[in-house]
Amino acid sequence: LALAELRAGDPAAAVRTAARAVPLFRHTYGAPWPLLHGVLAVGHHRLGRPAEAADHLARMRALMLGDRWATDGTARRLAAEAEAEVGPAVNPD
Repeated sequence: LALAELRAGDPAAAVRTAARAVPLFRHTYGAPWPLLHGVLAVGHHRLGRPAEAADHLARMRALMLGDRWATDGTARRLAAEAEAEVGPAVNPD
């Protein structure tokens, strides 16, 4: 739903929906899906909140390092889409 809201041009609704979903996915699956943090990154970016956008982009990238998501084509495309809009994640190393 959050991705649909974002694509429909309602970043505020997308942020609300994704923010509610993160703890539910964490409880059910052990971690939120990277898509949720990607939606949060883009949504916050579109709402003019660069710090929040960068935080969620970094969280998305960290989750993408796991075996489950590193080879998932859909997750990789959505991560690339978020990075293209928000900007590449900054690596502190």
